[in-house]
Amino acid sequence: MQVAVIEQKCCGYGASGSNGGCLLTLSAKYMTLAKLYGEAEAKKIVRASENAVTAIHDFVRTHRIDCELRLDGALYIATNKAQEGVFNC
Repeated sequence: MQVAVIEQKCCGYGASGSNGGCLLTLSAKYMTLAKLYGEAEAKKIVRASENAVTAIHDFVRTHRIDCELRLDGALYIATNKAQEGVFNC
């Protein structure tokens, strides 16, 4: 299979640069999930999201998909003053 990325400007500028291919769990949303669905259900949802990440990682390795998948944490950034300090890990 071959894939071609076509951009008007440079690669990663338009739609292909809008999503860096993030693979996240829902652990950062635990408090909201607990408020909405209760703690037991929130734990189930977060665990399911963690299992999904593991399953995707295993699938990529099993099928030798060259997609530069890395499981090494997350980086949260502020793009304006109002976002600074909002999410501290």
